[in-house]
Parts: sequence; structure tokens; C-alpha cells
Amino acid sequence: MAAILSSDQVSIGSDGMGMKAEDDLGKSTHPRSYGTFPRVLGVYAREKGILSMAKAIHKMTGLAAGRLGLKNRGFIGPGFTADLVLFDPLTIQDRSTFGRPHQYATGVVCTWVNGCPTVHQGIITGNTPGRVLRKRAASSHS
Repeated sequence: MAAILSSDQVSIGSDGMGMKAEDDLGKSTHPRSYGTFPRVLGVYAREKGILSMAKAIHKMTGLAAGRLGLKNRGFIGPGFTADLVLFDPLTIQDRSTFGRPHQYATGVVCTWVNGCPTVHQGIITGNTPGRVLRKRAASSHS
């Protein structure tokens, strides 16, 4: 796992689906639906030091967006979509397990999707500004 995560060629993503613990408690799911990214940040970056926080974040954002062909995503800058997460690097941690998969991670303070707050002070806002993103075909007019 250390060799894979530390490779510059490896981005980090998840095939877990977005869920709301209060509504989905009885549904079967994998723990990654709640904790893939907090696990990488908490365990592999902070606790084990396999990669730096900055490198972990890049693998989840800019590197992943580039690999998926997503334009204007994965970095903070003018013209980029404001999908942001404010987290505490000292407390970010997954809590979801196979026995209790519907557990929110700790350490996430706020999130914004398309610039709209979706988590504020650790509370889900109910805003749903996200949309499905699809890879765009390469164009000779780019």
C-alpha cells in the first residue's frame, strides 16, 4: 500500500456513493462511501507519513481531475469551479467500518460544491448544487 500511495503516477478516488447517514441508515454500503479521503489524510498522510498532506490532496484533486479529463477542476484559481473542503489536519479521520458503515468522518469543518456551502461547521446544509461530471471528448479547437 505504501508503494502504491507514494507513487507519483497514482491518483486517489473512490467508487463509493454519496449517502446521508440519517436517511440511509438501513442501507448496505461500503465504508468508503463515508471515509475514503479522510482515511488517506488521517491514516496514510498524518499517522503513517507515507505521503505528505499536500501530496495526498493533490492526488485527490488536481491529479485525479486531470486523469479524468475534467476541465476547470482540481485546483484553486480564477475560472475554476469552487469545490472546496475545509478540514482540520490534526483531527481528520474516517470512522466508518464494515460493521458500522454509516459514520461521518471527523475533522471536516465546511465543504462547498460549485461555491455553495454543503457542510457548515460540521452540519449538512441540505444544499445540493452538485451534478454528474462526464469526461469531454478531446477537441482540436481547445
